[in-house]
Amino acid sequence: MTDKLNFCILLLVLIQPCSPSHSEIGLIPQNQDSAFVGIGKVHSFSGSVNTGRFNMPEKDEPVKMAYEFFELNRERFHISNPREELAYVRSVVSELSGTKCIEFKQIHKGVSVDAGAWVWYDSDGRLQDAKIKYYDISELSTVPQIDSANAQSLALKHTGVTERTQIFKNDQYSTKLSIWRDNNGRYRLIWVVWVDQQPGHHFWQYYVDAHDGSILQRLDYNAHD
Repeated sequence: MTDKLNFCILLLVLIQPCSPSHSEIGLIPQNQDSAFVGIGKVHSFSGSVNTGRFNMPEKDEPVKMAYEFFELNRERFHISNPREELAYVRSVVSELSGTKCIEFKQIHKGVSVDAGAWVWYDSDGRLQDAKIKYYDISELSTVPQIDSANAQSLALKHTGVTERTQIFKNDQYSTKLSIWRDNNGRYRLIWVVWVDQQPGHHFWQYYVDAHDGSILQRLDYNAHD
């Protein structure tokens, strides 16, 4: 299980545009309106699933098998509707072992969540392992009060750098709406904003509260570190 997990994590790291040099945690806003701050439990699992303790699907196409596996074990994973709440992201195959990793992203009311699921298959296509982090969210409005343009302006202003700084966007990274669980266990609707400073491609990733515009977190990336 560890080797398979490391394999998928390594691939995720390799596609990052740069490596983090340090992170800065912004102040959590004082507005605790229940419509703006979500609550709920975190359900997680990591380990082998072919132990006889889980209901297993019949062998089929890997993504279909994964959805059926989640459906057959709803009570264990607390995912009410896997096909609506888990969006397929990609499949990664190890050239060395032939094992396959399927990645899913959690979706809540149409908004991407900073959580999801991974399942692994052996070289014969048998489901072997799973890792799941699922947020059971309630009392959170998913309608942003500020738009993406305002969120980008707030992030640019927060850098304190006025020259050669711009919003960064490519095929993998762009400003997007998401749900994030803060350090106090509360769920926040956020805009994820990438800022790029030239020359040198110094990047910042901002989490901007989509309801009141507060800077919740800033991750500082330096392409040369």
